[in-house]
Amino acid sequence: MDTTIIHTPFGKVIGRKEKGVRIFRGLVYARYGRFAPPQAADTPCPEREISALDYGTLCPQVSSRLDALIGKVPGLRMAEGELCLSIYTPADESTAHPVMVWIHGGSYLSGGSEDPRYGAERLVRTGAVTVVKVSYRLGAEGWLHWPEAASVNLGLKDLHCALGWVSRNIRHFGGDPANVTLFAQSAGAHAVASLIATSGAEEEYAACSLPSAGAHADAPLFRRAILQSAPLGISITPREADKVLDAFLKALGKNAGQVSMEDILAAQSKIAGMRKSLTFMPVLADNMLCPESCRGLRIFATCGAQDASPYALGVFDKLFSRWPSVERALSAPVVKRLTHKIFLDGMNEYVSRLGALGVQARSHIIRWHPAGSVMGACHCIELPFLLGDYEDWKDARMLRGMHREEYERISSEMLSAWTAFARDGSWPQLSI
Repeated sequence: MDTTIIHTPFGKVIGRKEKGVRIFRGLVYARYGRFAPPQAADTPCPEREISALDYGTLCPQVSSRLDALIGKVPGLRMAEGELCLSIYTPADESTAHPVMVWIHGGSYLSGGSEDPRYGAERLVRTGAVTVVKVSYRLGAEGWLHWPEAASVNLGLKDLHCALGWVSRNIRHFGGDPANVTLFAQSAGAHAVASLIATSGAEEEYAACSLPSAGAHADAPLFRRAILQSAPLGISITPREADKVLDAFLKALGKNAGQVSMEDILAAQSKIAGMRKSLTFMPVLADNMLCPESCRGLRIFATCGAQDASPYALGVFDKLFSRWPSVERALSAPVVKRLTHKIFLDGMNEYVSRLGALGVQARSHIIRWHPAGSVMGACHCIELPFLLGDYEDWKDARMLRGMHREEYERISSEMLSAWTAFARDGSWPQLSI
């Protein structure tokens, strides 16, 4: 392993260089107190030495319900109180590379930037881009609507803090802070739409405004966004969120300031099914808004033709595991209805609304899936082609029946399309 060093105002950062890519893992971009806003962690200290050789921590969470679909990664570390990001950038040490910021999904309950399956080496090599992967608070800690405790949409404030860090610091890692594209999946994509919707809207969302502070105050925090399987058909009202808060505090049974993280996760799990849709999520008047300050954005949205199949099949698998043909026949109409309700109709409405406002926006439905797959073009189907590599994803249930050559072809197409969009806004033209 070759090490690489970058000198920044907040310290000397030590990373690694692998096959033409410099990698800096587990950088802490902010710290936070429980149910409190994030505090940026890049205070000036040039003499500080920061090791970025190993994966950082994930925000506290329970196991994902999609583990059976995409596989589970052992050995991930969790920690409360710190928010991490990782950076992948070309090894040539030139500057002004387009920047792509990855925001993970996980139903606002799981996931993180430090999941090794989310490696961005191939994106960097394909498009000479700088990739930043960010984590944000999950579950009750990030999304409990608790105005009396000044805890409202803290996960959005985390993401805004991360984007501010990128704006201030990414030039030291070869990235262009004036050319940033967000790409995000599922809850992460929903969060991007929520960031846009709350830009400068109300005082309580002031920390989510898009104009950046510091050296690049005249530039937006990002110019473009790719929304992958954003569940824009799902929302929660303040009244519904109040019920979630009451149920959470009752399940907790103690003062929230006197409990362990395990207590919080246990209480969170007890009420996770109290709503048919997501229990913890941003509480907004309308998550499809696009304020005047954001009208210059360019947005590309995708979803799978059977995006909701993992959720429907989770039930049907238990009932008809011995009769796959029966399972397929009975689940098909349910998958279609849920896909439209949660993903497809919301995506179409969002793009239509943006277009009416003069915002440049397009969409694409992914229809590819392995031959004979019960899952179809399901939730997460595009992730293996963009992040990580074939070995990271080959055992995922949603890809069973796929050949290596097919993987390489689709991945090459998507990597080229995503990085071209990040470079100059060229619309992805996909055959899948």
